[in-house]
Amino acid sequence: MAKNKKSKFSFKKQSVFIKLLASLFVVIFLLIIIVLKFRLNWTTFSSKKVTLSFKHPQSWPVSVCNDFIIFDVLGYSEQINFQEECDLNPESKKLGSIVVKNLDTSKEDYQGFLTEELNSFPDNSDQDIIIEKVRVGNTSGYKIKNHPVYYVFKNSYRYEIQLYESMLDNNKQIDLFEKILKTFKF
Repeated sequence: MAKNKKSKFSFKKQSVFIKLLASLFVVIFLLIIIVLKFRLNWTTFSSKKVTLSFKHPQSWPVSVCNDFIIFDVLGYSEQINFQEECDLNPESKKLGSIVVKNLDTSKEDYQGFLTEELNSFPDNSDQDIIIEKVRVGNTSGYKIKNHPVYYVFKNSYRYEIQLYESMLDNNKQIDLFEKILKTFKF
């Protein structure tokens, strides 16, 4: 009789374990489906001019600007916008942009450049300058705190990646932008 109770108890333990294992399998399976569905709606952009590729959702179209006359004056190598067509007007309705500039030297003064860049923001006059070191895809970069602008110095280029101010009130777009940043390869 004692042996019979023990086997019922053991059977209950095994049954609970199997149910937990099956539940865990279902959760993992659903997570895989969600991740795959999310990634299937993304496409890869690869620059033909500079070393740069990244993934982005189809809802964030990408256009490449290559106006050589303007670019020569500004020192640009390429500008990539998150919008349907190339538009160099900063007031247009684009989500963000990536500006790639030639470096004058391979050892540009990053800290000096970032400090100078931060001082150009009109709302920063009374704030301390805070430059954060961050990861942008597969490399280290910099971000000026409280501004959606990221800088990467690599391959003799300065990459300036930004989300425009018009998007800052939209948490969904900010989250998406941060996911895009994680896919960058330089």
